[in-house]
Amino acid sequence: IICILAKKKDVPAYRYLLGGFGFKGWMWAFVLLSAGFFAAGHLSGWGLWKLIPTFLFGLMTAYLFIKYGLYATISIHFLTDFIMAETWVTGSDMSVTLAMMMFFSALLALGCVPIYYRRIREVLSNLSTKKE
Repeated sequence: IICILAKKKDVPAYRYLLGGFGFKGWMWAFVLLSAGFFAAGHLSGWGLWKLIPTFLFGLMTAYLFIKYGLYATISIHFLTDFIMAETWVTGSDMSVTLAMMMFFSALLALGCVPIYYRRIREVLSNLSTKKE
């Protein structure tokens, strides 16, 4: 929002809303702030003991948003929720197994991010050339 209000011309405005605009040093304050809000938003459902893990997950998703875009952030959040759904449904506590599944799934998902990034970028560039 700050970049849009400051009318930065180095990146189109829609990139700041959809992500994938590249990380700059001054963005650390906003990354930390958004990760803090993300962790605080999950306090009521999980309690204080999950504050640090959700804060770290918030840092990771903020980085993914800046580097690759909104779709990468939504994808990794969905994948995490999907993997954790088994514990919500059955009430079991398979924390080590789930943690390993999440780790390997995250590695697999991160490997796919550049592919989707290029495809979405191609679609957006084709749309912008058709308007001209």
